[in-house]
Amino acid sequence: MLDAINLKEKHRIFSSPKSEVEHRTSHSSACSELNVFETQKAAFDFDLVFHNPVVVSMIQGKKVMHLANKAPFDFFPGETIAMPSSEPMTIDFPEASSNEPTRCMALEICPDLISEVSLWLNENQLKIEGEEWSWTKHNFHLNNNPLLNGTINSLFSTMIHTDHGLRDLRAANITKELVAQLLKTKARQFLMDNAQKLQVTNRLAHSIYFIQKNITSDLKIDILAERACLSRAQFFRAFKNELGMTPIQFINNERVNRAKRILRKPKITLSESAIYAGFKSQSYFNRVFKAVTGLTPVEWRRLEIGV
Repeated sequence: MLDAINLKEKHRIFSSPKSEVEHRTSHSSACSELNVFETQKAAFDFDLVFHNPVVVSMIQGKKVMHLANKAPFDFFPGETIAMPSSEPMTIDFPEASSNEPTRCMALEICPDLISEVSLWLNENQLKIEGEEWSWTKHNFHLNNNPLLNGTINSLFSTMIHTDHGLRDLRAANITKELVAQLLKTKARQFLMDNAQKLQVTNRLAHSIYFIQKNITSDLKIDILAERACLSRAQFFRAFKNELGMTPIQFINNERVNRAKRILRKPKITLSESAIYAGFKSQSYFNRVFKAVTGLTPVEWRRLEIGV
């Protein structure tokens, strides 16, 4: 999740509060504006809109978000929403207080910068079916991965701490990286969520769906590439460009996710979990599981269910 705000440096981040609900402090660069919000009392039905594309990330506490075409949902640290310009939001702060304020950041991004990043991706990393990279037309809610967290933290620090002479250059480069990560995350999540529906028209979706349906089988990359009507090199490049990982990494991630489901059942042994997830070797299962999660299966199970 995002780094907690160092209270000793609060004066550098927040201006003196003029309101208890969504007090805003802005830090600007040539290509973006970082708005940092703090709410110090419970409140409901606060309306907010940004006139540029915006990335909203929680820092502390909880909000309840009411966005177009979505049921209300809780919004916590470790989560981000990418939104198009001029889309209204209504926010509740059910738990905010002066001792435990709710804090978030909203980064408004210049549309020209987003267009520049999209153009570069379309020229250098064109999607396998020829669709174009583009900013989201609807709000897009995601859980931050470590890479996205690192980029947001780096941008936050640059906007707060860097002197004005270097801020524009550094902020522009980091914001471009952030936009590219969000464009790819949105595309990846869309493919993952719609693999079955898109499998007839999209070769990568077909591969994703086939892997998911046959995750316990011996999945050979040459066979998967052939099914997608791609060379092995094209197949690897498509996965890397659009999913941010190699086919092997994707297969291992899917197997680890499957293993997690069965590891939540305390009577299932580790060897049974490995077989259930499609791993042929207990040692390889342990190694891959730790590479993906940072924990061994035993450590993960202990944290998850206490055994």
